[in-house]
Amino acid sequence: ALVLGIDMNFSMVALAQKIIREKRFEYAKRSIGMTYKWHSIDVSFEHMQHVDFWVADALCIPFENRSIDHVVSCNVLDCVADPILHLKELERIQSQRGLISLLCPYDWSGNINTSDKWIGGANQMGSLQGDTEATLRWLLSQQSPISTLRKCQIRKETPSIPWRIRLHDRSQMHYAIHHIDFVSYR
Repeated sequence: ALVLGIDMNFSMVALAQKIIREKRFEYAKRSIGMTYKWHSIDVSFEHMQHVDFWVADALCIPFENRSIDHVVSCNVLDCVADPILHLKELERIQSQRGLISLLCPYDWSGNINTSDKWIGGANQMGSLQGDTEATLRWLLSQQSPISTLRKCQIRKETPSIPWRIRLHDRSQMHYAIHHIDFVSYR
């Protein structure tokens, strides 16, 4: 099967393609302050020839309807201008036997989307009190105000998966990723 990664960042896609092509990843790893050390990692795994990366928009995914068996959206929902449009795109491309895996730390940024577009929004007075996770569950249910998402059903949910991002030897960011597997019954 083909595994295809998409991202809007051309430089990151070019780097990922280079790693697959050369089977090696060379990078300057930040030690501390402005000090970096060069590192190299050999990259090899089974079926590497079936992996590719494309520059594409997660709000307009360039695949036909119902064409992807397993769609994975990792740390994307909080990085797009319109998270609901992203959910609709995931549902659109999922094949009839497919699965959608959504992983997100819900790290909203006003630089990426406005509070009226954010899942849960800024409204803490509504019935869900701005709770992003509860709002996402509601959007992926038969009660969803989005007609295409009313056909979705959550299959599995893991509320907190540790995710650590190393900045340098003395600095790390720690997230708790929310993981939801869901399907769409059309």
